[in-house]
Amino acid sequence: MGEGFFEADGSNEMEAMGEDFINVLLRNSLLQIAERDVYGNVESCVMHDLLHDLATSILRGSFREDEITRVRYVFLKDDSSAVLKNNAKYLRTLLFKDKINGNMFSNFESLHVLTFGSREVEELSNEIKKLIHLRVLDIEQTSIEYLPDWIGELFHLQTLRACSYRLKQLPSTLKNLRNLRHLYIEENVELSAEIGLLTSLRTLKIFRVGDKNGYKIEELGSLNCLKGKLQIDNLEMVRNKEEAEKANLSNKPKLLELYLGWKIGRQGETTNDENVLEGLQPHSRLKNLVISGFGGRSFPSWTRNMEVDDVGQGSRLPLTKLVKITLSDCSECEEIPMFGQLLNLKCLRLYKLRNVKSINSSFYGSVNDETRTVFPVLEELVLKTLPKLTVLKGIESVGASAVSVFPHLQHLTIEDCGVLTRFPTHFWSSLKCLNIFRNRSYKPLADIFQAKLTLLTELWIDVIDDVESLPDWLFYSNPNLSKFTIEQCSNLREIPAGLGTLNSLKELRITDCPNLKRIGDLGVNNHKKVSDPLQLCRSVHARLCCIFHVK
Repeated sequence: MGEGFFEADGSNEMEAMGEDFINVLLRNSLLQIAERDVYGNVESCVMHDLLHDLATSILRGSFREDEITRVRYVFLKDDSSAVLKNNAKYLRTLLFKDKINGNMFSNFESLHVLTFGSREVEELSNEIKKLIHLRVLDIEQTSIEYLPDWIGELFHLQTLRACSYRLKQLPSTLKNLRNLRHLYIEENVELSAEIGLLTSLRTLKIFRVGDKNGYKIEELGSLNCLKGKLQIDNLEMVRNKEEAEKANLSNKPKLLELYLGWKIGRQGETTNDENVLEGLQPHSRLKNLVISGFGGRSFPSWTRNMEVDDVGQGSRLPLTKLVKITLSDCSECEEIPMFGQLLNLKCLRLYKLRNVKSINSSFYGSVNDETRTVFPVLEELVLKTLPKLTVLKGIESVGASAVSVFPHLQHLTIEDCGVLTRFPTHFWSSLKCLNIFRNRSYKPLADIFQAKLTLLTELWIDVIDDVESLPDWLFYSNPNLSKFTIEQCSNLREIPAGLGTLNSLKELRITDCPNLKRIGDLGVNNHKKVSDPLQLCRSVHARLCCIFHVK
């Protein structure tokens, strides 16, 4: 795209055309997929070995610098003035790993892509503003702190990569780059005012709401081409629902990941948070939702029921595309929304919800003859720092025993839920990884163990004060257990038999259990009991084994 090889037409964007070309190369095995994102989209590719060898053989040879002519693409690790001088008017792409003589840029009249790859670069040469065809500017590997005002004169610039930890602020003239499609910056960089004028933007990772004109949330209203991820911070600056609606999030169908953040630890009135969140309804195609610092006692209707308005149709649409949901630091929230009916939800994380006392059956949604499975594809559930949570209820409707709940749940973490004493007993048979940290009571773990787990590969128990023993069947029923950790359980008295049968065990850690008196039969050496913990380490089939402070 940066080279200008294709342009958007009425039906296709440049990015979509580029993806089509990539897919052609993939289908013909000229490229191979190296990495996908969590949604299955291709993130990076590598060249096929045979194609790489062919290119290498063609390029192999030695040349004098003055013999290299009509070069369009140059990657230089050090200054090679002869190559640059002889090819200045032909160059389309220049990737430079060292400092470069700034006076040379005026000769690169056809340059489309310019990348700096040296921390020694601390400022941009004024000559760069003469590169009227420049489409891509990459300063990520530089030490530049401030971009010059003349950046706003690069009217054809489409991509600005500035994810540099040194960069502090963008210039006010950025608003003049009406063709800018992708802006990459770090979270600490201060955006310039009137970002809403950049209506071609597809990539804007973060927007901080301000209280001055040009920095308010309404700047997002005109950016309906945004795609991928958007993080909106400082939502406490938004006064009401009407102001929040000016962000026009429901009209951004290509936005897949949305982070809505209020300042954590705010003092004073937070009652308008509910109205603001009501006005921030996303499009129904959203796949990842994070809500952080929300100060309302209850979530608004679209969040509570996971349904949003169908724009222009007067109806409601469920957020069925959601794959991941995170609620964090919602300190006044008293109730968890209805998540059980989300057909594609794979990960649910609840952090620091300090006012939630119970998770009720509404959490699962309505159950009827048509809905016999809730949380149908959920793979990971995390409950962390819910200090008032006493109970996670099961389904209470008629015929609940016939309902399948969490049929694909593999990872469960319960941490810092100090008063949790009641947990469903029959949902957990698919678990592979179970982590219970700092929960005082053994009751939730005992409830989970009633499911008689058989697929565990990782088990971590930490700071459970009243646990005295573990189920006798634990090791015999989970032959694929590879990691077993139990720490700071002051009343633990025995480990059940069967450790020696775990041929898959790679890591064993038992620490700070001062009352541990017995480690059960190993299942090896004719089932002879081993009283010495170090002997246990030598007997268990484990490549890494640590036991400390067990006596």
